[in-house]
Amino acid sequence: MINPPYRTSNMPIRAAAQTVVLTALICLAGCAQKEKPPEYTRVRAIPGTVEISFDAPDSADWGRYLTPKPGVKGNWEIEILHLTERLVRIDIRKYSARPGVGGYEYLTPEALIDRSKNLPNTSVGSVKKFKTKRLEFKRFAESGDWVETSGGGPKAPHMRGYTAFFEAKGFLYVISYSAPEDRFKVYLPIFEHLVNTLEMEPDGGRHRAAYKGSRKVLVFNDRPGILAGTALPPPGTPPVRHPFLSGSALYAVEDGNLRAILEQSAGFEDFVNRLKRGGYRVEPEL
Repeated sequence: MINPPYRTSNMPIRAAAQTVVLTALICLAGCAQKEKPPEYTRVRAIPGTVEISFDAPDSADWGRYLTPKPGVKGNWEIEILHLTERLVRIDIRKYSARPGVGGYEYLTPEALIDRSKNLPNTSVGSVKKFKTKRLEFKRFAESGDWVETSGGGPKAPHMRGYTAFFEAKGFLYVISYSAPEDRFKVYLPIFEHLVNTLEMEPDGGRHRAAYKGSRKVLVFNDRPGILAGTALPPPGTPPVRHPFLSGSALYAVEDGNLRAILEQSAGFEDFVNRLKRGGYRVEPEL
């Protein structure tokens, strides 16, 4: 990509600096070539990697990029960039809603709002709730001078933005839109359409993980409602098919508390509840 004549302030929400060439990006499927006004295409979840889907502009003017974060499965950010108006962008980012989740930045809604308030010459509107057919969001507007002129280039424009966010499965999902003030309303419908069509894919929660402290001790299939019994094979025998435990999980529960918890459980939800009462933390495994 061609570098624009601007660079951004040090701002984690709109973290990709405008002067940095985007590298190590994977273009999401469906970067089609169409004329304005943009039509929309469904950007599907990627099993085991990205658990959301949404409508994105299907136009040669826009690029969609996914950056998996190194070292942690399911940690990612998505950039939807206007390829000629370089300061027009939509970013989707994922944070942990709880402290201490390895590999994820912890961010609260309050800290998210404070970040915007701390940007240069920026005002932040009140937080408002709204619902789509699929999710419950909060959002706030921003207006400020968070883009700086770089290297004696033309003066950076005054910017406007919207940030929408929601919490799900222990994570905070943040969708931010920004554009120069005179172009803000032109592309606002694209942001609104994306937010209104965003949903969590059911496949994103097909597995759960149990933790003892920071150590992951068990991963099991998320199949509530189908468990008739929880009997394990005798210790030392090969794993056999189990309603929601994989072979590796069977090995994991052959010893100690995990085996006792499983054998005492009346069903899937009872198993999850017993794990929690036993001091285990149970979270989605994405």
